[in-house]
Formats: sequence, structure tokens, C-alpha cells
Amino acid sequence: MKYLKLPILCLILILAGCAKKAPDPIQVQLPTYTVNYLHEIKPILDKRCAVCHSCYNSPCQLKLSSYEGVDRGGSKKAVYNATRLTTMDPTRLFIDAETTEEWRQKDFHTVTESSVSDGLNNSLMLQILSHKMKNPESKGDYYSEANDLTCSETSIELDGYLSKHPNRGMPFGFPPLKQEEFELIAGWLAQGAKGPTASEQQELTSPKAADAAFIVKWETFLNNQDPKYGMTARYLYEHLFLAHIKFGTDTKEYYELLRSTTPPGRPVELINTVRPYDDPGVDTFYYRFRKIHSTIVHKTHMVFDFDDAKLNRFKEIFIEPDWLQEPHLVGYDPIESANPFASFEQIPPRARYQFLLDNCHYIIMTFIRGPVCRGQIALNVIHDHFWVLFQDPDHDLSVQYPAFLKLQKDNLIMPIEKGSRFPVWDLIGNKYDKALWKYYDARQEYYMTHNYQGQGYDAIWKGNKAADSPILTVYRHFDSASVHKGVLGDLPRTMWVMDYPQLERIYYALVAGFDVYGTLGHQLAVRLYMDGLREEGESYFLGFMPAEQRRPMMESWYKGVKPKKVTYYDAGIPGKIAYKTDNPKQEFIEHIVNNHILPDVGISFDKINYLPAGKEFPPLPDQYKTMADYLQAFESVSQPGTEFFSLMDDFNANVVYIRIRKNNGTDEVVSMVINRWHDNVTYMFDEKKSLDSSKDNADFLEGFYGSYPNYFIDIQQDDLPDFFDLLTNLKEIDEEEATKRFNKYSINRANKNFWEHYDWFQARFTKNQPVQSGLFDLNRYYYEAQ
Repeated sequence: MKYLKLPILCLILILAGCAKKAPDPIQVQLPTYTVNYLHEIKPILDKRCAVCHSCYNSPCQLKLSSYEGVDRGGSKKAVYNATRLTTMDPTRLFIDAETTEEWRQKDFHTVTESSVSDGLNNSLMLQILSHKMKNPESKGDYYSEANDLTCSETSIELDGYLSKHPNRGMPFGFPPLKQEEFELIAGWLAQGAKGPTASEQQELTSPKAADAAFIVKWETFLNNQDPKYGMTARYLYEHLFLAHIKFGTDTKEYYELLRSTTPPGRPVELINTVRPYDDPGVDTFYYRFRKIHSTIVHKTHMVFDFDDAKLNRFKEIFIEPDWLQEPHLVGYDPIESANPFASFEQIPPRARYQFLLDNCHYIIMTFIRGPVCRGQIALNVIHDHFWVLFQDPDHDLSVQYPAFLKLQKDNLIMPIEKGSRFPVWDLIGNKYDKALWKYYDARQEYYMTHNYQGQGYDAIWKGNKAADSPILTVYRHFDSASVHKGVLGDLPRTMWVMDYPQLERIYYALVAGFDVYGTLGHQLAVRLYMDGLREEGESYFLGFMPAEQRRPMMESWYKGVKPKKVTYYDAGIPGKIAYKTDNPKQEFIEHIVNNHILPDVGISFDKINYLPAGKEFPPLPDQYKTMADYLQAFESVSQPGTEFFSLMDDFNANVVYIRIRKNNGTDEVVSMVINRWHDNVTYMFDEKKSLDSSKDNADFLEGFYGSYPNYFIDIQQDDLPDFFDLLTNLKEIDEEEATKRFNKYSINRANKNFWEHYDWFQARFTKNQPVQSGLFDLNRYYYEAQ
């Protein structure tokens, strides 16, 4: 019997994987000098790695946009987990741990350390980069956010993964690094993967003198001990904790606003909470600024200006008016703090609403680019294209009669008051949905009582010089979205009119109160609550339409939903506007844009994509010499039913950047944004059933729109006739020939020159928008490698 023990032990070891041989370390040509991370390595990581590894959706949580992220390494735990029944400990870089050892205790593993030296290296980073150098071809489909990448912790595990998937080295599904780039990173890793020197780190994290002066000014304002200033600062912080703050200087540096246990003038000691309204845990704390030294990526880059004009505006809005109560500091009760109508009830609603209006583009952007809006399930609550208008403060009854908000406080509760552990079974008989509809009915009846003649054009906010824009355009790009100032595109199916309570609730439910590490119940509850908020916005717009057309119009936006399940209640509010045409929606928006919005706000219709009443889509131009010619051609092929939509019917292709190389040596850039038709947007799952590609259309916009390009196209001016002929007459062209012609212009992810094209688009974006730009994200580049 004893002789069987050894074979059995060996079998156990083999089955356990312990007998696997580690791959041979990689021979590295050691550099003759010390490789500098900041000047030599970081630029490579930024343009080839951080384009996918930079946010919550970074594969394996490996964030390569800073040395701290490189050093932290990767994790097998997924931030986005659609089945999580218990909360996950937050793993926010720069917040939830400070040292390498603290991250190791949170189950992050190194990707840069090697267990061998003297010219050999077996770090995971070098192993996966080297594998790509030896296997440069990309084959098959690549879904970096969906594939099980294993997130290998050891070289043995990674070797097994690469043996099974030989074409999945890094960069994932894209061409490999240049040889000199690879050798530079290999040499840096062999030298110990050192980060910035102490002096470099000091420069990275310290503000420039001009910014420092603004910091003193703003920290003095925010930390004023007067209760009116204190509650103002709290309100501002809870709305700006995600902002990339730019002071009124020429520096291109950004800061985050946070809470610290240390006063101004001393190093920041961060108070770590999940939400901005959570109890700080100390009696005294301070609002401080911390410089952002990670690489700026566009998908999280939400710029908010802190200049002298903004400071004066905050004083005008919050400090100068009398408040509804004697100003006093309020505690951090978890239920009260999750309801801004309770925690800030002493601040006049007009002040709060005016802040939101002044900064409406930023506020809407926070739930577009914030952590809630990742993936299709989070975004299929909205249509692909719609315009947002706002109730004028003088016609917003919650502003005019603050007692209404106080009476409705219990109906303005949100699922975020349950924190991150919302039990799934609590969705049955969801009290928050019931409260939402109680508020909606009460609101409609209140407006009926006070606006018995209905609402006219004057009830729409005109904007002001201090504001972002009185009208916004929202595009959904399947699993991402973007928001833009002004009216872009053609007349959308739906529009929203937002008032103060709706705008505040959208922000708190989807941004301030949303926890990306929360349970499935928490995330579903917020998603379902947003259904009601969307219907509110649509309903408030319908209040400006003829009374007899409101419900039919609402039901047309919810095709496939039984009429009795379409939530709409107008409480008998009459229609005040006397429309002259049979298209009141278009007549309404044309009057608002052309005659109502303040002239100096600078809002006008999109001259390329918007078709005024009576206008038809133009034909293809006779020549292709000017930008106007190009855009006319794009507009011609953009109408629903055009054959080229059969090329773009995959919902993974929604944002396309097109480079037009003109004969004079200059270039133009056009963004093609595909708008998918949805019969309705009420279903969280099986979205395909609501799609109708025959009704899809596209907007062609000068410049860059969106953060996640799905495709690049590169066209010479002389090839434009052929390109548009292909798009227009696709069905008459042999499939093989059509594919060949299209591939002449399109840049597939497997294209050996892909990185040259990416670098050009990225450089052009940075040049065109030096403040608002950041790295594009390639996680959602079209998946198929050809």
C-alpha cells in the first residue's frame, strides 16, 4: 500500500496544476543607462496601453494611466458584475489604498516584478508583450470588456492562457509595439520598473504657482466657518466630486475637490467614503484640492472651470439671497443625506436650480461619463438621440413654491437611501417606484391648478451668459453615450423638458448615490428608477403639445407596450400654444431655437443634419472640393433606408471617425454617429427585439463626438465619389467587390498601420480641443479582426 502513495501524490499534484513547468524567463538586452519612466515609458503606455487600461472597465482592473496604477497591478475581481449579491470592497486608485502592500492585501497582483534578474525577466507585462511580438497577427473576435481574460496572477497561468489563445497577446487584438518600444519597456522592467524620482513625483503632484493662488482663494471660500458658506460648500462638493477642475489660468492641469482631515496649507489627508454625502466620520474637516496627475482620458474627463467669474456667480446664487431658514449646518444621517430635498431644504430651490442650469452640460455629463453608464444594460434606458430643454425657474412651481417640495419630501425618496446593499427581493412592490409615481401625479395636478391655461413658450428656459447651454443633445452609442451643447442632428423622436426636482434626482440617483461596487439589487433599483425619470422628462415635454396629441405621441414612443402600461398623466392641463402646422413638435422646437433662446447664447440648428419643415434630403453633390460638399454627400446618404445602413447594422459600430485627406495637403474630420431605432426603451434585456434597422439614421458632424471610436475611415479626396457611390448603391454591387472597396477606406483593428491612424486622430483631437480632449478608449473598437 505504501508504494501507491507516491504515484497518487504525483497524480494529485498534476491535477492541481502544481507540476506545470514555468515558462522560460525572457532574455533582455540591458540598457546602458537608466530608463526614465516619465519621459520614456509613460508615453508608450499612454498611447498603446492606457487607451484600454484606464478606468473602471480596465481589463483586470489594470490601470496603466499612472505609475501608481502600474505598480498596483491587476486583479481577478471584476468591478462590473451583473450578478453580484453582496457588495464589493471599493478599489478606487488613489482612494482605497495607498501602498503596494495595501493593494496586495486587496488581492491585486504585480505585473512588473520579476523573480529572476541578470538579464532575464519573467514579469507578466513582459511575458504578454513578448508573446504579441512573436505572434503579431490578430485573428477572430476581440471583446476586451466581455472576454474571460483570466487575469493571470502567475507566469504559469498566463502561459497556459496564451497557449490556448495564441493571438491574445497585448495590445489586445491590435498590432504589437514597435521593436524599439518593446525593447525600451523590456529594459525598464529588467531595471526594476522604477517609477518617477522623488523630485519628479513632487513636480507631478504640486500645483503651478498660478493655480496655487486660485487654490488659496477657493479653499478660503469653501472653508468659511459661516453656516451659509458651510452648507453652500457641501452642496457644491456633492455635485462636483467627479469634476476635473480647471482654475482660471493658462495651465493645462486639473484638480479634484475632496474632503480632508487637514486644513489648507498642510498635505491633504483624504477622507475616504463611498459617496460624497456619506458621514466623514470626523467633527471637523476641510474641502481641499488635489492635483490629478494620471493621464487624462476622455471618457472620464468632465471639466469644470473655477475662475473668478465662477466664484462671483456662486456668491450671487448662494450667499447673497436670504435662505428659507436661518443657515445652519446639517448632519450626515444616511437617510436624510440621500435626499437632497431634505438635506438642503434651507437653501432656496431657486439657488439650487440655477446652479444646475448654469452647469447643465456638466450635470448631465456626470451620469453619461460617470461609473453608472457603462454597458448596454445601463444605457438602454434612453433613446439613441434626443434633445433636452429645461423649465424656466420663473415657471417651475417647485422653485416658486418651495413648500410643495417640503410636502412631497416623502415622495422624492430614491433607492439610494438603502445604500449599496439593496436586496433584490425589495424590487417586488418597489416603494421607490410607487413614491416616484405619487410625486408625478401630484406634480401634474399642481401644475394644472396653477397653470390652468397651460404653459407657453415662456415656460422654457432661455439661457444666460453664465450658463452652459439651454438645450443639450444626448446621443447613445449602444454601450456608451455622449452629451453636447446645442441642437445636433435632425428632429429626434423624443425630447425632454426637465425641471428642478427631476434634474436633481437624476444626479443623485445616477451619480452621487450610485455605487459601482454595489449589489445587483442596488444597480437594478437605480436602473428602474431612471425609467420613471425618463418618462417624466418626456411627459413634461408633452405638456407643451396639443392636449389631444399627447397620449398618442407618448404611445408612439413605446411601440409594443400595451397602452395601459404607458405611464402618462396630464391632469387635464390644457394646451396653451396655438400651433399653425400639423407638426407641433417641429414647430415648437423651431420657435424655441429661432425666436425664444437668447441671441447671445449662440444656439442654432445643425446646418448639416437638421431638416427644417418642408426640406428634403439633398442629392449627392456634383463635385467634392469643399467641406460643404463632403457634408452634403454625408447628409444625402444619412436618411433612413439608405443602403449603406446594411453595412452598419451591427450595434457594435455606432461612432466612426472619418479622415478626409484633401488635395491641398490639409485634412478634415467628420464623426458619423449612428442612431438606432428602438420601438421602445422599456426593456432591460433582449434589446434586439425593439430594434428596427430599416429606420436607423445617421448624423455627420464636423470634429469629434463620443469617447469610444468603433471604427476609423481614411479617404483621399479623389476617392470620395467612389466611396459615396459604394454607400448609395451597395445592393447593386457584388458582395466581394463591395467588401474589397470598403476595406480600401476602413481601418480594421488588424491593420498593420492601425497605430499610425490612431495616433493621427488622437493628435488632431488634442489640437482641436486642448482642454476638453483626452485619450480615446479603444475597448469598444469594432471587434472583428480581418
